Amino acid sequence: MTLASVVPIDVDFDWTEGMGPENLEEFALAKQGGPAYEEFIATVGGVMAEANEGNVIELFGGLLPEIDKEVLANDRARHVLAAAVRHGFANGWRGFFDDNVAFFSPWGFDPVAIEVPVAVWYGDADLMVPPTHGAWLASHLASATAHHHPKDGHLSLYAYHAEEVASNLAELFA
Repeated sequence: MTLASVVPIDVDFDWTEGMGPENLEEFALAKQGGPAYEEFIATVGGVMAEANEGNVIELFGGLLPEIDKEVLANDRARHVLAAAVRHGFANGWRGFFDDNVAFFSPWGFDPVAIEVPVAVWYGDADLMVPPTHGAWLASHLASATAHHHPKDGHLSLYAYHAEEVASNLAELFA
C-alpha cells in the first residue's frame, strides 16, 4: 500500500512539479548537496523538533492546502501531528536528511516489476507529494488499485478515509 507516496526520481515527468514552496526549496538544495544543504536540514530539523499545537500549521506553511488546514482546525489533529513531528526529530535531523538522499537515489529495482497487489492512495490537493506521483504508480504497476480522491491533500487523505484505508490494508493482508 502507498499513501501519498513518491515515485522514483528518474520518472518521465518533473518530480517536483506541483509541490509547495518549502519542498521546492528543500529539494533544490538536496539536488546540490553539500554543506549548505546539511545546514538547511539541520536548521529545519531543529525547528521541527519544537513542533506544537500552536505552531504546527505555520511550520508546514505552503505545504498545506486548505483541505489539510481544515483537518488541522481540530485540536486533536494538531496535537497528533505535532507529536509525530517531534518524535520524528527526537534523535536529530539525520533521518530527515537520509530520507531526502533516498528520494534522489535510484531505488535499486524496477517498481513496474512489482507483482503483489498494491493499493495506491492519492489526492489532487497534495502539495507534499503531488498527484502525478500517485497517478504514475497507479498506471505503471500492473497490480495496482488506485484510490484517487481529487479533493484531498496529504493529511486529509488519511484523516477523511482512515476506515477505508484500514479496510483496504486488511484486504491486502487477507
